Parts: sequence; C-alpha cells; structure tokens
Amino acid sequence: MSHRTRAFAFDEVTIPAAVSATWTVARDAPRRPLVDLTLEIQWPQLYTTEPETRGTLTNDWAIQLLSSWYFVR
Repeated sequence: MSHRTRAFAFDEVTIPAAVSATWTVARDAPRRPLVDLTLEIQWPQLYTTEPETRGTLTNDWAIQLLSSWYFVR
C-alpha cells in the first residue's frame, strides 16, 4: 500500500541502473542445469534531478552474487 502526501514532481526524479550477468552450470550428459549464478551491480541513485544533489551519483552502489540450485531431476 502506498499513500502520497504530495504530488509527484518531475524535478525530483531519481534514475537507477543495474548490470546483471547469469551463468548456468550444467551436470552430466544430457546437459541439465545444476546451478545458476548471477552477478549484479546496482546504482540505485545513478542520476538524480533533486536540487541539492543534481547530477550523477556513483558513490551509492551495491554488488550481489545470487545462486539458484536445481534439486529435482
């Protein structure tokens, strides 16, 4: 649920960015997936138009390593 206390203004926009790469490790023959590994880099506030912080912000970032395992044959 969301409740806004004021109207959205386009002079206070924040633009996020992310880069993601996924690699699937296979097992045996025939090649079936065993695990997916994903590396993701995020800049949650890459560009903002807020008056105090207008411009590109590269000091706010996060790196994630995710995995998904396949147990069912």
